[in-house]
Amino acid sequence: MFLLERYKMLSGGALGSLTVGLVTCLCWEAGVPRALSAGPSLSHSAEVERKAAAVWDLVAEPLLFATIGATFRFDSLPAGTVPRAILLVVCGVIVRMIVTFFTMMAGGRYGWRERLFYAVAWTPKATVQVRGGREERERERERASERARRG
Repeated sequence: MFLLERYKMLSGGALGSLTVGLVTCLCWEAGVPRALSAGPSLSHSAEVERKAAAVWDLVAEPLLFATIGATFRFDSLPAGTVPRAILLVVCGVIVRMIVTFFTMMAGGRYGWRERLFYAVAWTPKATVQVRGGREERERERERASERARRG
């Protein structure tokens, strides 16, 4: 964290806190350290994860992005950096659309209009994945615990 402060990257503490939380969750699941643990258990981390997710959604995520945005200094960037960054994002989106279009050709089930629709519709997919991934994981855990109860 102190190394980040030296280079005026003041959001390192928030990212460090997230990392500590992740490592703690993994240690709880594995029952590590054994002297301080009640043993391996998935239930502890799931309960804490639900509560932490609520705090993350309502407070921590907006605060983290606001902090990162506030500490980023655009005036310290060389003049051509922002246009090159925008060009890089545009090129990435174009490549993603082309790959999606040709990937949908597999199996021959989709016409060119449907492939074009998927190529455009899946462009902003990553932002939805971040939000939906956690919810789907939670549903899968509930299904797995239900299957375990049935036998």
